[in-house]
Amino acid sequence: MGNHKISRDLKECALWLWELGHNLEFICESLCISQASMFRWCSIFDEFSSVNRPPSPLLRRLKIIIRTVMTAIKEVYYNEADVYLNELIWWLAIHHNIVISCSGLHKNLEAVGLT
Repeated sequence: MGNHKISRDLKECALWLWELGHNLEFICESLCISQASMFRWCSIFDEFSSVNRPPSPLLRRLKIIIRTVMTAIKEVYYNEADVYLNELIWWLAIHHNIVISCSGLHKNLEAVGLT
């Protein structure tokens, strides 16, 4: 059958029947769901008070620049303290073949204490 979207109503109905004391196997057979799904929904309901997980926030993993490149960046700042981020991005692309956004570079520099 494969994965398919099960409505919130059906999930709540299944958990409600299980809470009333009906046999788990009977519920799963009648509603064409698996026992693993029932346990997962129960766990989600205990954690979030809903049978569906809330949507995950849009978070991106911080791209970490390796130590040797960060040492080179520190040297650039030591030699030229007035370098702008866009110039540093260009320098990283040319000399180290690193493509990084302005905000990503800013976060990496803040993480190592460079402002």
